[in-house]
Amino acid sequence: MAQRFYNNFSTTLSAAATASSASLSLSVTPEMTNDDWCWLTLQANISGATVIEIVKAIKAADNFVFERGQQSTLPSDFPTGSKVENRATAADFSRSTLPPAPSGFSPVLAILE
Repeated sequence: MAQRFYNNFSTTLSAAATASSASLSLSVTPEMTNDDWCWLTLQANISGATVIEIVKAIKAADNFVFERGQQSTLPSDFPTGSKVENRATAADFSRSTLPPAPSGFSPVLAILE
């Protein structure tokens, strides 16, 4: 099971999703093999407020399994046409999700101005 990243992957919901929906209908799906996964961010403007939810999309056979409300976001209702994007999230940069550094490796921090 490998995490996948995509440059500028963006699509929309082709059908509305309620907070309790276990499935999501995407206009376009990311190319993945079975058991691969990626973070998808759902975004919509609802009643003048921007609503965002992070979901984990896991490829399973010819379908996707969506784990809703990831990374401290809450499952929400999203109308047809809501944005769905593969974005970098805080979990992508967490030390706990990165492989250990090779033996003898000394990381260097560079600040560019």
